[in-house]
Formats: sequence, structure tokens, C-alpha cells
Amino acid sequence: MAKTERQRLYDVLETLPVYVVLLTPDYHVPFANRFFRERFGESHGKRCFEYLFHRDEPCEICETYSVLKTGQPHRWEWTGPDGRNYDIYDFPFIDADGATLILEMGIDITERKQAEKALRELNETLEQRIAERTAELAASETRLSRAQEIAHLGSWELDLVKNELMWSDEVYRIFGLQPQEFSATYEAFLERVYPEDHAAVDAAYSDSVREGKDSYEIEHRVVRKDTGEVRWVLEKSQHVRDATGSIICSRGMVQDITARKQAEKELLKLTEELKRSNSDLEQFAYIASHDLQSPLRNVEGFVQLLARRYKGKFDGKADEFIQYISTGVKDMQMLILDILEYSKVGSDGKTFTTIDGSSCVTKALSNLKDTITEKHAEITCHEKLPQVHGDFAQLTSLFQNLLGNAIKFCTEKPIIHIAAKKEGPEYIFSVRDNGIGINPEVSDKIFAVFHRLHTKTEYPGTGIGLAICKKIVERHGGRIWVKSEPGKGSTFFFSLPAEE
Repeated sequence: MAKTERQRLYDVLETLPVYVVLLTPDYHVPFANRFFRERFGESHGKRCFEYLFHRDEPCEICETYSVLKTGQPHRWEWTGPDGRNYDIYDFPFIDADGATLILEMGIDITERKQAEKALRELNETLEQRIAERTAELAASETRLSRAQEIAHLGSWELDLVKNELMWSDEVYRIFGLQPQEFSATYEAFLERVYPEDHAAVDAAYSDSVREGKDSYEIEHRVVRKDTGEVRWVLEKSQHVRDATGSIICSRGMVQDITARKQAEKELLKLTEELKRSNSDLEQFAYIASHDLQSPLRNVEGFVQLLARRYKGKFDGKADEFIQYISTGVKDMQMLILDILEYSKVGSDGKTFTTIDGSSCVTKALSNLKDTITEKHAEITCHEKLPQVHGDFAQLTSLFQNLLGNAIKFCTEKPIIHIAAKKEGPEYIFSVRDNGIGINPEVSDKIFAVFHRLHTKTEYPGTGIGLAICKKIVERHGGRIWVKSEPGKGSTFFFSLPAEE
């Protein structure tokens, strides 16, 4: 890699909001980006277990170095010496000098973990309070009042005949008032409503009356009298009508939902941060994979040159080793291309248009022409496939991956059938084959990145194809699944929204 290109890549790695390190087989850290250094400091030539954990020997169970044994990428979670949680991705990596390294990326998920825990605790608390309230409702009026207080749930009743408004004690408490501090009136209620929400609250009630509705529901803010604090409440009302249809009474409840609103806000914030983090990670995967192609082409060129000039001039093992290197380079090139395709699904997709499903299949069959001819595959389509709203190139890739797999994983003449049917608001597409089949116990795992059910010797490939299919389908608002049994073929299904 040229010096400027290497520096550009390092500059990108330095700005990423995730940590990126390279590890040697002997546990040294030849590279760590700024994010890692700021969290864990400089290694100063020490091995990772020495300066991170102050150990004299490697950790008994090291998830990271398992990739050197398996040769496969690995994902796991880790609590660092700084006490924070990280989502770790490890990849076997061969640098331009041919040295085997480990590329490790770590995403700080501490806030997400804390938010998930807080949300679970909040849900458990709410469920507990609801259970307590339900039990106390069956008891005395005193216990009912206590249950309302625990649940921050107050009740009210507006008698339009007598022009009287009654609040429960909990409504007073929600508004920051002492129970029965003054007579409850609609005007007193509006005084406690946040000024910018006055119009919406008033319209919710009057609109339900004018439009003949029996109820209304609204979330709005109130200002507590005692502290001036702004709180969120959920208000629900049910109207009671007389024989003529006129409203004579309205009954409702007011619940303090401030904690829920705060949790929703935090969850939304964390979701947006996670989306940005995933976007940065996709961009990194694209840049890293793109920049890896140049040194690989150089390696491939010199290996081919070595094979041409020196084939047969060394012992038989040398020729065998050269072949191993050449095969490894080709595998790595295929892996990089698949990673590039996977990373581009979400970031480089085209604008959705109305496309013909049959056109996607026709294009996919054209791309697979040589493979179909070589395997004497018989591929049929029940009828003309429906039109859908989507990305033509990506849906073509989806069909090409599914058809390519159906041909590859077949020990006899491949017989494949494509079909589609409308179910409710979506189309269900299917690709059925007569291949070797899949154990139902692992049917959900096959769509994970790099997951393989067979060795490369048995069936070549990178293990990314079905993960790409899943990402394409999800980008189009659908889902993908498989039904199969070993030795009885497989049927892959995916859904796409039907055009309105």
C-alpha cells in the first residue's frame, strides 16, 4: 500500500468512535487507534495481557485469539479494565508482508446496556405497580386511594348536569397540590396545564363532543404548583350520554408518565447513536476492504510470477506452498468483495422504483448462465412474478444468491422452482430446491455473517451470501426464512411489501 494511502487509512481509523487494534500472534499490539489509546493507554512494547491486566502470561480463556485457530471471524462481548462494556469483532488478517495478524474492533455499548437494564427495571416496576393496584382495587376505598398514589394514577369525574368536577387525591398530588386544597374546577385544571399544551387539551375534549365520540385520549404536560416542575401525564376520558345522546357526565384518569417519557427519550437517543455507530462501522468496513485489495493484487501478481519462473526448480513442497498461497489470496479477494457488497447494501443502495420481479430473475439467470449450463440445472417459475417497489440491482443479487446456493448445495441434477403469492399487505416469494437440505435447528443461524455449515473443501464460499440476502430483504421492509430437512431439499422464503 502506498504511503499516502496507508496514512489516509490510519487517519480514518484515528477518527472512528470505536477502537481498532492489530494484534500479533505473540500478543503484541503493533497498532491501536486513538479511541483505544485514550481508554487503555499506550502498550510501550508490552504484550496485551501485561499492560491491560498486569498478568505474566496469557489469559486462560482468550476469545480474541480463537480466530487464529479457526481462521473465522468472531464476535463477542467484553467488559474492559475500565469497567465499560464492548461489542468486539475479531477478524483474521494478513498484512502486505504476509504476516498473520488479528484485526479487532470494539464498540462501546455501555450506555445501551445501562438503558436496557433501566428499561427492564422500569417495566418490572410498572408491572409490579399495576399488580399492586389491581389487588388493592378489590379492597376498601382507602386502599384504592393508596394504589392510585403508588401508580401515579388519579381519577376525575365531570358532572355536566350539576356542573361539578371531582378529583381523586392522586390528581391533586400529580398537580403538586395538597388533597382538597381547593375546589376542583375545569379552570383550576387548565391552570396546571403547560401553557403550550392548552389548545391541544381543550381541543381533545371539545372535538370528542362535537364529533360524537364516546372517549378521547391525550398525552400532555402539566406544571406542578409546589415545585414548578414540568411533568408528563396521560389523560383518558369516557363520556356518558342520556337517552337523547347528550353527554351528561365525563369520567377519566390522569397518570404521571414522566418516567416513561424520559426512558423513551433516552432509548431514542441511544438508538440514534447506535445507528450512527453502525453507519461508521459499515463505512470503515468498506474503506478497509477497498484498501486491502491493492496489496492483495500485488501478492497475487508476485505469486503468479514465482510460479511461472520457478515451478519445478525447487522440491515438490515448494510448488505445493505456492499453490496454497495462491488459493489463500483468491479466498481473501472473494471475502473482501463479499464484505464490500455487504457493507454497500445499506449505504450504497439505489432509490426504490417500481420493478418487475420477473426481470430480476431473468437478470440473475443470465449472470448464472455458465454455472447453470455446467450443472445442467433445471429452473422454473410458476408464473409471472409481481411488481414490487425496490432496488433492481439488490433484488437481482438476492435472487442470484439464492439460486446460486440452490445449485451449489445439490449432489444431483439441480431442480429449482421460483414462485410468489400475495398474503395480506405483502408478497411471499419462494425458491425451492432438491439439494442436501438444512437441519431445522440451525435454520436461524445461517443468515448470520460468516456462518458456514460446511467446510470450504466441501462447498466453496465465504459464508456471507445469506447475510447479504437478509440485509437486502430487511432494507426493503421484509423478512427472510427457510424451511428444510436434511436430504429433502430447502425452500427459502422472503417477503416484500405489496405496492398500494
